[in-house]
Amino acid sequence: MNSIIKLDRVAYQYHYEQQPLLCDVSFELQQGQRATLLASSQSGKSTIAKLILGLIQPTSGNIYFCGAPYSDSTPDKGILYIPDKPLLFKNKSVAYNVSYPLIIRKESADTIRDKTELMLRKYHLDGNTRAGKLCLVDAFKVIFARADMRTLKMLIIDDVKEQYQQVMDYVAHVDCAVLNLTSDVDKVIGDVIILDDKKTTGLCTQEESRLYVQQHYWIR
Repeated sequence: MNSIIKLDRVAYQYHYEQQPLLCDVSFELQQGQRATLLASSQSGKSTIAKLILGLIQPTSGNIYFCGAPYSDSTPDKGILYIPDKPLLFKNKSVAYNVSYPLIIRKESADTIRDKTELMLRKYHLDGNTRAGKLCLVDAFKVIFARADMRTLKMLIIDDVKEQYQQVMDYVAHVDCAVLNLTSDVDKVIGDVIILDDKKTTGLCTQEESRLYVQQHYWIR
């Protein structure tokens, strides 16, 4: 199997904080692997997502994407980030939101039209609707339709609560690496990495993670 993402002793400290938020974060995900990063609230889960997405740089340590240093990899890494509330262009149409990956790749107008219509039919969406008027279920459908326009290598699920099952149904049909970030031991999938005291553990089973949470009195 091919390595998709690897964090090697990564640390991160926000410039306005006196202490680092993360001290020793190390884990690796292979192609197709499902894993959960389990951590208490406000412990750095979203910061790890930002590091993987390249929005911030580690204070120390290294991040590798598909075996290469992160800075050497391509701009569009094929990573889909799914937060609890979908990130859409709310003042644009559903069709624009779905077609956005093709627009930034400067595909032809015919290609954009044909592929967008296909995705709209697949997810039963009205392309003329303004994205800001969508219910949460349909907003997530737009995210999935837009993702299908790309070649995904990794999916990051960041503490999704309200539409968790809808997201999991989508995850069941993708073959990329999946990292689920959560503080809820009842929402772990695949292998489990525990983030505690600013450091990660090695992989453990779901039952082992449940026991760890009980022993450390985590509150969901």
